[in-house]
Amino acid sequence: MDNCFDAIVAQQVIEHLELKRELIPLLGEMRRCLKRGGEIWLCCPDMAKICRSYERDRGLSLWEDTLNRYPENKWGKEPIQHYINMIFNQDGEHRNLLDFELLKWALSEAGIDQCERVSEADLLKRFPGWPERFDDAQSVYVRATT
Repeated sequence: MDNCFDAIVAQQVIEHLELKRELIPLLGEMRRCLKRGGEIWLCCPDMAKICRSYERDRGLSLWEDTLNRYPENKWGKEPIQHYINMIFNQDGEHRNLLDFELLKWALSEAGIDQCERVSEADLLKRFPGWPERFDDAQSVYVRATT
């Protein structure tokens, strides 16, 4: 249905879609379904943050962030740098890693030109009761409006 939603949230989903064939068309469908002035809230692993972490400490800070959020995670005998591989590919499930600029471009390709970088706190303020992920250290959050 056209123009029927005030907001759409996709948290940790879009990285599983192929950029040109799947993600951009999905963003276009989101735009079509939103009311004028509607919002699209997106969150996915942030390529820029992940690369900076690799350069800074070979991914140790990202791994420690994950352990703080998911203490039950176990690490094998692989060097910590392999955690970066896990973020990039998630056992073959991730099709893309995006940063703010690439996400902004994809939104523009879908006909959505207004977007801003936000935080998880912004998402939670807008949608009280939304489950917290505590993943700002690894993720990019974007709010786009139609």
